[in-house]
Amino acid sequence: MTDWGYDYLIKLLALGDSSVGKTTFLYRYTDHKFNRRFTTTVGIDFREKRVVRTGADGMTENNFRIHLQLDGTQFRSLTTAFFRDARGFLLMFDLTNQQSFLNVRNWMSQLQANAYCDNPDIVLVGMKADLRNLRDVHGRQARDLRKISSRRTISSRRMIRSQRKISSQQKISSRRKISSQR
Repeated sequence: MTDWGYDYLIKLLALGDSSVGKTTFLYRYTDHKFNRRFTTTVGIDFREKRVVRTGADGMTENNFRIHLQLDGTQFRSLTTAFFRDARGFLLMFDLTNQQSFLNVRNWMSQLQANAYCDNPDIVLVGMKADLRNLRDVHGRQARDLRKISSRRTISSRRMIRSQRKISSQQKISSRRKISSQR
Protein backbone atom coordinates (compact mmCIF):
# COMPACT_ATOMS: atom_id res chain seq x y z
CA MET A 1 0.00 0.00 0.00
CA THR A 2 1.16 3.50 -0.75
CA ASP A 3 1.17 6.04 2.03
CA TRP A 4 0.24 9.28 0.30
CA GLY A 5 -2.39 11.48 1.89
CA TYR A 6 -5.94 11.70 0.68
CA ASP A 7 -9.10 13.67 1.38
CA TYR A 8 -11.55 10.96 0.34
CA LEU A 9 -11.34 7.18 0.34
CA ILE A 10 -13.59 5.46 -2.18
CA LYS A 11 -13.98 1.69 -2.32
CA LEU A 12 -15.26 0.32 -5.62
CA LEU A 13 -16.01 -3.33 -6.31
CA ALA A 14 -15.87 -4.93 -9.74
CA LEU A 15 -18.39 -7.74 -10.14
CA GLY A 16 -19.09 -9.97 -13.11
CA ASP A 17 -18.79 -13.46 -14.52
CA SER A 18 -15.45 -15.19 -14.88
CA SER A 19 -13.47 -14.12 -17.97
CA VAL A 20 -15.34 -10.87 -18.63
CA GLY A 21 -12.16 -8.81 -18.17
CA LYS A 22 -12.28 -7.54 -14.58
CA THR A 23 -8.57 -8.08 -13.89
CA THR A 24 -7.57 -6.63 -17.25
CA PHE A 25 -9.65 -3.55 -16.52
CA LEU A 26 -8.21 -3.26 -13.01
CA TYR A 27 -4.60 -3.23 -14.23
CA ARG A 28 -5.36 -1.04 -17.23
CA TYR A 29 -7.06 1.55 -15.04
CA THR A 30 -4.51 1.61 -12.21
CA ASP A 31 -1.20 0.87 -13.97
CA HIS A 32 -1.95 1.75 -17.62
CA LYS A 33 -0.88 -1.79 -18.59
CA PHE A 34 -2.63 -4.21 -20.89
CA ASN A 35 -1.81 -7.90 -20.73
CA ARG A 36 -3.17 -10.10 -23.51
CA ARG A 37 -2.55 -13.28 -21.50
CA PHE A 38 -5.57 -14.57 -19.64
CA THR A 39 -5.04 -15.55 -16.03
CA THR A 40 -7.84 -16.53 -13.70
CA THR A 41 -8.02 -14.53 -10.49
CA VAL A 42 -8.18 -16.80 -7.48
CA GLY A 43 -9.57 -15.02 -4.44
CA ILE A 44 -9.63 -11.24 -4.27
CA ASP A 45 -7.48 -8.87 -6.31
CA PHE A 46 -6.90 -5.39 -4.95
CA ARG A 47 -5.45 -2.26 -6.57
CA GLU A 48 -5.51 1.39 -5.67
CA LYS A 49 -5.22 4.61 -7.59
CA ARG A 50 -4.76 8.22 -6.63
CA VAL A 51 -6.91 10.78 -8.42
CA VAL A 52 -6.51 14.50 -7.89
CA ARG A 53 -9.38 16.77 -8.86
CA THR A 54 -8.89 20.52 -9.11
CA GLY A 55 -11.86 22.59 -7.99
CA ALA A 56 -13.72 25.11 -10.12
CA ASP A 57 -11.60 27.88 -8.60
CA GLY A 58 -8.52 26.30 -10.18
CA MET A 59 -6.75 26.14 -6.84
CA THR A 60 -8.53 23.69 -4.54
CA GLU A 61 -7.40 20.11 -4.89
CA ASN A 62 -9.18 17.04 -3.59
CA ASN A 63 -7.14 13.87 -3.34
CA PHE A 64 -9.12 10.70 -3.83
CA ARG A 65 -7.74 7.30 -2.94
CA ILE A 66 -9.68 4.74 -4.91
CA HIS A 67 -9.59 1.11 -3.79
CA LEU A 68 -10.63 -1.27 -6.55
CA GLN A 69 -11.39 -4.86 -5.62
CA LEU A 70 -12.66 -7.85 -7.49
CA ASP A 71 -13.48 -11.37 -6.49
CA GLY A 72 -12.33 -14.09 -8.85
CA THR A 73 -14.87 -16.61 -7.62
CA GLN A 74 -18.51 -17.10 -8.52
CA PHE A 75 -21.04 -14.85 -6.79
CA ARG A 76 -22.39 -17.62 -4.58
CA SER A 77 -19.17 -17.55 -2.59
CA LEU A 78 -18.99 -13.79 -2.03
CA THR A 79 -19.15 -12.86 1.62
CA THR A 80 -20.74 -9.79 3.11
CA ALA A 81 -17.26 -8.71 4.28
CA PHE A 82 -16.31 -8.25 0.62
CA PHE A 83 -19.06 -5.63 0.29
CA ARG A 84 -18.20 -3.74 3.50
CA ASP A 85 -17.56 -0.01 2.99
CA ALA A 86 -18.10 -0.20 -0.78
CA ARG A 87 -19.55 3.01 -2.18
CA GLY A 88 -19.73 1.96 -5.79
CA PHE A 89 -19.90 -1.07 -8.01
CA LEU A 90 -18.73 -1.79 -11.52
CA LEU A 91 -21.00 -4.52 -12.90
CA MET A 92 -18.98 -5.92 -15.77
CA PHE A 93 -20.06 -8.05 -18.67
CA ASP A 94 -18.41 -9.31 -21.85
CA LEU A 95 -19.86 -7.74 -25.00
CA THR A 96 -18.93 -10.93 -26.87
CA ASN A 97 -20.81 -13.19 -24.43
CA GLN A 98 -24.59 -12.85 -24.16
CA GLN A 99 -24.79 -15.03 -21.03
CA SER A 100 -22.43 -12.75 -19.09
CA PHE A 101 -24.75 -9.87 -19.95
CA LEU A 102 -27.84 -11.80 -18.83
CA ASN A 103 -26.10 -12.63 -15.55
CA VAL A 104 -25.76 -8.92 -14.72
CA ARG A 105 -29.22 -9.13 -13.15
CA ASN A 106 -27.97 -11.87 -10.79
CA TRP A 107 -25.00 -9.70 -9.84
CA MET A 108 -27.34 -6.79 -9.23
CA SER A 109 -29.47 -8.91 -6.89
CA GLN A 110 -26.34 -10.10 -5.09
CA LEU A 111 -25.04 -6.61 -4.47
CA GLN A 112 -28.45 -5.26 -3.43
CA ALA A 113 -28.71 -8.06 -0.87
CA ASN A 114 -25.20 -7.46 0.51
CA ALA A 115 -24.37 -3.78 -0.01
CA TYR A 116 -23.97 -1.82 3.19
CA CYS A 117 -25.20 1.49 1.81
CA ASP A 118 -28.84 1.94 0.82
CA ASN A 119 -28.32 3.46 -2.60
CA PRO A 120 -24.91 2.43 -3.96
CA ASP A 121 -23.57 3.86 -7.21
CA ILE A 122 -23.63 1.20 -9.91
CA VAL A 123 -22.10 1.48 -13.37
CA LEU A 124 -22.64 -1.21 -15.99
CA VAL A 125 -19.40 -1.75 -17.91
CA GLY A 126 -19.31 -3.56 -21.24
CA MET A 127 -15.89 -5.15 -21.73
CA LYS A 128 -14.09 -6.19 -24.94
CA ALA A 129 -15.63 -3.37 -26.98
CA ASP A 130 -12.69 -3.62 -29.39
CA LEU A 131 -13.89 -7.05 -30.60
CA ARG A 132 -16.68 -5.57 -32.74
CA ASN A 133 -16.91 -8.48 -35.17
CA LEU A 134 -17.52 -10.88 -32.24
CA ARG A 135 -20.05 -8.70 -30.46
CA ASP A 136 -23.00 -10.64 -29.04
CA VAL A 137 -24.51 -7.90 -26.85
CA HIS A 138 -25.81 -4.91 -28.75
CA GLY A 139 -26.21 -1.31 -27.67
CA ARG A 140 -29.99 -1.55 -27.53
CA GLN A 141 -29.85 -4.39 -24.99
CA ALA A 142 -27.48 -2.44 -22.76
CA ARG A 143 -29.66 0.68 -23.03
CA ASP A 144 -32.76 -1.35 -22.13
CA LEU A 145 -31.06 -2.79 -19.04
CA ARG A 146 -29.84 0.67 -18.10
CA LYS A 147 -33.41 2.02 -18.29
CA ILE A 148 -34.83 -0.85 -16.24
CA SER A 149 -32.16 -0.60 -13.57
CA SER A 150 -31.71 3.21 -13.69
CA ARG A 151 -27.95 2.78 -14.05
CA ARG A 152 -25.25 4.29 -16.24
CA THR A 153 -23.70 2.15 -18.96
CA ILE A 154 -20.22 2.64 -20.35
CA SER A 155 -17.84 0.58 -22.46
CA SER A 156 -14.45 -0.19 -20.98
CA ARG A 157 -12.83 1.55 -23.94
CA ARG A 158 -14.62 4.81 -23.20
CA MET A 159 -13.86 4.51 -19.48
CA ILE A 160 -10.12 4.06 -20.15
CA ARG A 161 -10.17 6.99 -22.60
CA SER A 162 -11.73 9.31 -20.00
CA GLN A 163 -9.25 8.08 -17.40
CA ARG A 164 -6.38 9.01 -19.75
CA LYS A 165 -7.89 12.47 -20.17
CA ILE A 166 -8.10 12.90 -16.38
CA SER A 167 -4.51 11.68 -16.03
CA SER A 168 -3.32 14.25 -18.61
CA GLN A 169 -5.23 17.00 -16.82
CA GLN A 170 -3.58 15.98 -13.53
CA LYS A 171 -0.11 16.21 -15.08
CA ILE A 172 -0.84 19.67 -16.49
CA SER A 173 -2.31 20.78 -13.16
CA SER A 174 0.71 19.57 -11.18
CA ARG A 175 3.11 21.26 -13.64
CA ARG A 176 1.21 24.54 -13.23
CA LYS A 177 1.32 24.19 -9.47
CA ILE A 178 5.09 23.55 -9.47
CA SER A 179 5.81 26.48 -11.79
CA SER A 180 3.60 28.84 -9.74
CA GLN A 181 5.51 27.87 -6.58
CA ARG A 182 8.85 28.94 -8.10
